[in-house]
Amino acid sequence: MSTSDSFGRSYAKAQMAIGKPIPISGNAIVDLDSAEFPNPESDHGKKLIESFEEFFQIKYFDDEKDMREAIGNGDIDIIISRNRSILEIAVEEEITYFSTCPSAEAAIEAIKSEGENNCIEAIGDRKKRQAQWGFP
Repeated sequence: MSTSDSFGRSYAKAQMAIGKPIPISGNAIVDLDSAEFPNPESDHGKKLIESFEEFFQIKYFDDEKDMREAIGNGDIDIIISRNRSILEIAVEEEITYFSTCPSAEAAIEAIKSEGENNCIEAIGDRKKRQAQWGFP
């Protein structure tokens, strides 16, 4: 959990806190071949891919062996996929990955927040809301 003035900055700070900082550039694998992600040919899928292309060089591979080799060699900085074998390599190689569409979209928000103030202040100094959980 993290606090900030924007969702993206909070998400970036939370990822840093768990030891999985979100890279802001480099090479990416964006594999939307799962029902969890939008179809890459749909407007939503194209928008997601374009969002990552703003910050990363998307790498495509003809076979899984080449992809595994690139990941193992440190040539990949971030992975967006539900493919279990790809994610196992990401875990082994300690590469930041996102395996759902909402988390991938949150990562983009975090990347876009780069350079924003971290809003570090004492909890007692933060603005408070007078509301009970579950009530508007």
